[in-house]
Amino acid sequence: MTLRNVKFFTESTDKADVYRVYISGDDRISNMLEVHLDIPLGNQALDCIELYGIWYFLILLEVAGNYRTARNFAVTVSRRAVRSHLLGKTESETLGPHSSSIRAMLYGIEDIGLNNRPGWVGSVGPEGNICSRWDGKPCPYQMVYNERFGWLGITFHAVDQYFKRTRSEGRKDQMLLKVQRLARSATEELHLPPDVKFKKILNHGFEQKHIKYLAAPRGWTLVAAPDQERGYLRVISVYQVNHG
Repeated sequence: MTLRNVKFFTESTDKADVYRVYISGDDRISNMLEVHLDIPLGNQALDCIELYGIWYFLILLEVAGNYRTARNFAVTVSRRAVRSHLLGKTESETLGPHSSSIRAMLYGIEDIGLNNRPGWVGSVGPEGNICSRWDGKPCPYQMVYNERFGWLGITFHAVDQYFKRTRSEGRKDQMLLKVQRLARSATEELHLPPDVKFKKILNHGFEQKHIKYLAAPRGWTLVAAPDQERGYLRVISVYQVNHG
């Protein structure tokens, strides 16, 4: 099933650290996720919860379709800060870690609706509702499987870098699919000379010993870092050899 229009609404409850995220798809299906939060998230708890709910429905459960992208996709949220952040209009140290996977999925979306008093919420019944416990940590990225390297998570930065490295050719809402194809087809790990690694440490400001460089078709290289907690590689950037 592929949904073209999804709407989200988030609210607190009378119980501490218990929240609800509602979803409506194409005005024909609806559901509710009850989130039990393990840690306090401060003043922006509802914003973080809404991002978690969006991730849960769109990336974990894939209710809008398998490997959904921004193409022919409309999204409405109930939190103004979430809308602004997902559209890249504002940056937030609080929301950033919780939004990267969703921003990668929605890369190229031109607008996101905002409705903090949707009438459809009242019609969401108890049938099929879900309950989830969340530790408050950033959620996993949308992943693709590579036969040699296993699961690879695709970050927003990698998709954005691909768009910029191709000199903004093609539709932005096609970029995620293209990076996913590169990730699936990476064949070997490149071992950089010590002097090149040293330059990268100077340029990027962090240790390179855990960073992997994966060779992909057409001269592309995927820069991947391990997610030690979840046991997969995150594709954090891409570049083409002839572009440096």
